[in-house]
Amino acid sequence: MAVNATPIETLVEWTRSHPAYTYAVDATELTPNGMVNSAFAIAYDGRVPVETIHVLAGNGAGSTVLWRGGDRVTVRPPGLLHVVSIGMSVRDPRLLSPRKNDLRNAIFSRVADCIAAHAEAVRVERSGAVETFTIRDPGGVHCGAEDGDAAVTLDRVTVSATDEHPLMRERFAGGTLVERWVMRDLHVGPT
Repeated sequence: MAVNATPIETLVEWTRSHPAYTYAVDATELTPNGMVNSAFAIAYDGRVPVETIHVLAGNGAGSTVLWRGGDRVTVRPPGLLHVVSIGMSVRDPRLLSPRKNDLRNAIFSRVADCIAAHAEAVRVERSGAVETFTIRDPGGVHCGAEDGDAAVTLDRVTVSATDEHPLMRERFAGGTLVERWVMRDLHVGPT
C-alpha cells in the first residue's frame, strides 16, 4: 500500500490482502413486526470464490448455505435433512434476510468495493481505535444485487483503525436503524 493512500484505498487493500477469512456475526434487522435477531458463522475465500454460512440462531437455524460464485447456492437444511443438498437461486425468497439481502452481503470485499464506488459521497471518521466509512444518499444506497432494501439511505461500516478489519455494519432508512451486523472472532486465512 502506498504511503499516502487514502483511508478508502487502505480499506480496499485490506480486503485484497486478506481474501480468505472466517468470522461470526450477530445480525439484527427491523421488520414490520419488530426486530429479528440471527447469528451466523461465515467462511469466505475470494480466491475460489466460495462462501459458507452456518445459521447458528434465528430463522433457519442449523442450516448451511454454500455459494461458489454465480447465481446458485447449495443449501443443507437443519436436523435430519442436513444430509440432503438442495440447489437454489441465491435470490430465492426463502434464503433472503428479512430486509431481502442475500448471503453475498457478508463478503467484506464487496462492502469495501461499494465504499470505493461511492468514494465521493463517503465520509470517513476516526475515533480512537475505530474508523467509520459512511455513505449517505437520500435517493437510496444500493451496492449490488446482494442488497435488497431500496429504502436504505445511509450505510455505515466500522473497522479497526489499527488494521482495517471489519467490526460492524449498520444501515439506516432515514433516521431509523434497519440493519446491524456485529462481526466478531475474525480469523484471517493464508494469503
